[in-house]
Amino acid sequence: MTVIDETPDFQRVAERNRRRPPHLVRPLSACAPRSTARAVTVHHLSFEGPDRYSSAGGLGVRVTGLADALAATGVATDLYFVGDPDLPAIERRNNVTLRRCCQHISRHARAGVYEAEEDKIADLCTWWPAHLADRVHADAAAAGIHTVVLAEDWHTVWPLIGLHHELERRGLRGAATLAWTANNRFGFDRIDFARLAHAATILTISRAMKHLMWNSGVNPLVVPNGIPDDVFTPISDVTQQAWTESFAGWTTLAKVGRWDPDKRWHMAIGTVAALRNRGERAVLLARGWDGNVAAATHYAELRQHAAAIGLEWTTCDGTAQSGEQLAHDLSACLPSHSGIVELTQPIAGPALQSFYAGTSAVLANSGFEPFGLVGLEAMAAGALVITGATGEDYVEPYVNGFSLDTDAPQEIVRVIDWTRRQPHRVETIRAAAVATADRYRWPHVVERLWLALNLPAVTR
Repeated sequence: MTVIDETPDFQRVAERNRRRPPHLVRPLSACAPRSTARAVTVHHLSFEGPDRYSSAGGLGVRVTGLADALAATGVATDLYFVGDPDLPAIERRNNVTLRRCCQHISRHARAGVYEAEEDKIADLCTWWPAHLADRVHADAAAAGIHTVVLAEDWHTVWPLIGLHHELERRGLRGAATLAWTANNRFGFDRIDFARLAHAATILTISRAMKHLMWNSGVNPLVVPNGIPDDVFTPISDVTQQAWTESFAGWTTLAKVGRWDPDKRWHMAIGTVAALRNRGERAVLLARGWDGNVAAATHYAELRQHAAAIGLEWTTCDGTAQSGEQLAHDLSACLPSHSGIVELTQPIAGPALQSFYAGTSAVLANSGFEPFGLVGLEAMAAGALVITGATGEDYVEPYVNGFSLDTDAPQEIVRVIDWTRRQPHRVETIRAAAVATADRYRWPHVVERLWLALNLPAVTR
């Protein structure tokens, strides 16, 4: 058993926290001394990462963007993740050192990053704390460089706590800042939050997540997700014309997300049905994917439901590289009247930006959304975005987008009707959406992260 050697400062804060309501709890990291190091190195641990094998949702996008943004400031950045077993264990990309972990397990678990996840967690706990402690020792010996260790979501809790104890054992704890970010509520039932709060600064990505985590007895600091510069490329007049001509006479709704009940696909499909029932031609352009067996089951339920209410469901491979070609490809797959067109392949770059900006509205209408990365990326493209009402802190209804208070399709229909009556307001909302998204570029988020961790400005 490892004995935790708490400082008197920590004991006083911890005891005070036990007597306070959650919203007044002082983060235990607040008693940590401010680092006086002139430079830092970053080691970032996440299950998901940039490999296709490693990407199952927004977490892979987040850690890739954050690592790239940190490296762009000149900070030496290593990203540890459960990587593709067929790619190099160590690779340099965009000034980031990619370190693919658990490859000996992944070779026999090829369904994706979360297959055999318990074995992968156990493997990280076995070697990662000692490995990182060696790196901290090396960094501290090199002209006093301070090490920042970032970890993501519940899979990394035990390796991070193990690192904390290993650093204490070696007398190196003051040479490193440890931080853990909750990007979702997954796995909360397995986390000892009091122990985690002693080991690391706890962060989360929205006020909604912060308030949810009060129930776990912690008061995390909010550092939002960021978006890269390339999502701001405006679509050209030629591309916009291609979308307008391809879908003349149609109401086009775009939606991207996992086939998961939290994403409220039923609400999106119900909106198409409601528009169809009053004589309009409406289509949901959907890019979804299976994250697990439950998602595959939900997908089958959605197909059955659409058929039961008389909506056609067609598929399109969506492999076009340009926005114009994507518009033409999707229009060729339109149902005879109203329905769903499913993109069976990922879309990215200019094609994805046109997918957002060229449609009537983007439905990011999740029932529970910790942050809403899709909504923010769509806003950067100048889209009309309709979100839920949980973690999308950046949305101001009828100013830069729209948010929903219910799961009734008719609420979306009312928003669509309002946009048709107020075309001049629509253009103002699109412009405000882009301006809002601009505040969430990764360099701005990195600055907020450094402030939250009480670190000096990044040395370029």
